[in-house]
Amino acid sequence: EWPRLPFLFFTGRGSEEIASEALSKGATDYLQKQSGTEQYELLANRIRNAVDQRRADERAAKLDRIRTLVREINQALVRAATTEEIEAAVCERIADAEPYRTACIAGVDETTMRIEPRTWAGADGSYFEELDMVVAPGEPGYEAPAGRAYHDRELAVSQDIDEDDRYEKWRSPASERGLRSLAVVPLDHDGTLYGLLAVFADRPDAFDETEREMLTELGDDIAHALHARSTRAELQRLTDEFRTVFEQAPNGLLFIEHAEGTFRYRRCNRRMEELSGMDAAELRDRTPREAFGDSDGAQIEAIYRDCLERGEPVDYAEEFEIGGETRVRSGTVAPVTTGGETDWLVTVVSDVTDAHRRREQLAFQ
Repeated sequence: EWPRLPFLFFTGRGSEEIASEALSKGATDYLQKQSGTEQYELLANRIRNAVDQRRADERAAKLDRIRTLVREINQALVRAATTEEIEAAVCERIADAEPYRTACIAGVDETTMRIEPRTWAGADGSYFEELDMVVAPGEPGYEAPAGRAYHDRELAVSQDIDEDDRYEKWRSPASERGLRSLAVVPLDHDGTLYGLLAVFADRPDAFDETEREMLTELGDDIAHALHARSTRAELQRLTDEFRTVFEQAPNGLLFIEHAEGTFRYRRCNRRMEELSGMDAAELRDRTPREAFGDSDGAQIEAIYRDCLERGEPVDYAEEFEIGGETRVRSGTVAPVTTGGETDWLVTVVSDVTDAHRRREQLAFQ
């Protein structure tokens, strides 16, 4: 009935054979009774040793279990590509680890202050589907572990759900499913809450100091991973938007890097390819002289230097030949400052041939 309890076989009628059989069946230690009271001091020492050894073994097993769980979750965080994959991996691994029974990551609706389960794993998923908890002040959920974790941004624990009055409203469905204790970890990164991690265990008092430290550490790791994925997704969104606008812009766009006194073309859009008669690959990493020859390149570099010296946009207009036709384009070169230094220029170019010809016709008339 109590396999974790140390058991000493203390008998007056024993032998090596009996001792061997007792130990093989799970006895912790064997001691044959002797005459005299000194045997009780020996027995007491054996009891202390047995208890100390069992506790040491359990601590070692717990630490090994915790290290394994932390390692598995961190490996999953590294491999996961999306927020959904992160949350699923975390819940699945926690739910599979003793003494935990189920795990859930939930959000909080900022308007209604209602707990909204997002992802869960374990045999008791129906509990989260039925959960109705509001953590606003004055509501029962405010003092429950989820409410305290949300408002205090600290791990909150209910060590015995059956005896915890703060959890009375949700006690029956939890007890029916064998959920006996609960820890809720805020997934907070630099003031941004990415959710609440709720972990249920199948026994009371499951969350001692070691368990709480481990869950707090995991909460930090999970929040950092969720923050990284959120940041990456936002950067990808901005990159996609920039690429779309850049490529579909009606004007030519050209990025020029200025380093150690040299101007080099780094990127241009399709409209710029049409206006320059060169594709992006031909322009990339070239200087103006390399791209357009010494004469034209020197004039272009002079415009760029003028822009840098002024520290403000510079307009220009020029004739160019493309497809055997002489056309006119106008442009604006603007400085871009990064890291306190002006090391980039952006050129916006338009084909103004038709407008130029209309002005000439009007002037002639």
